[in-house]
Amino acid sequence: MSASVQITMVGDRALIAALKDIPKEVQVALTRKVTALALKLEAHVKRDKLQGQVLNHRTGRLQRSIHNTVISNKNEI
Repeated sequence: MSASVQITMVGDRALIAALKDIPKEVQVALTRKVTALALKLEAHVKRDKLQGQVLNHRTGRLQRSIHNTVISNKNEI
């Protein structure tokens, strides 16, 4: 069984259209930042939420099952 979180920004059509035409360098920088934030969130969940605050750490299986993937293409990150 696997679960995932998907975040979708919904907003003004003009803003979404403008974001589709961002320069490659901006897209690369944005992808790096989103990746860094995803890694930070993953570390926070593993370190702060699975080490006793919410769940008692027993086998580590749940902690090892958590990972992130950032997908970047021309129209979305």
